Amino acid sequence: MELPAPLAGTVPTTRPAVQLDNTPWFVRGVATEDVIRVQPHDDGALWAGETVQPSQNCIIRSSA
Repeated sequence: MELPAPLAGTVPTTRPAVQLDNTPWFVRGVATEDVIRVQPHDDGALWAGETVQPSQNCIIRSSA
């Protein structure tokens, strides 16, 4: 399966997955450098799936 061009904030991998280079503020349950399975949609967008390789990183959110 060939994936479209890399998404902003991700690093391409050799499998149908991306490694997060930056964690979007609105996404919970993932951290920078996690590897996330992706599925290409008909319009070329990549849909995120499960975490296939968690990093040892942690995201701390502040409501300040």
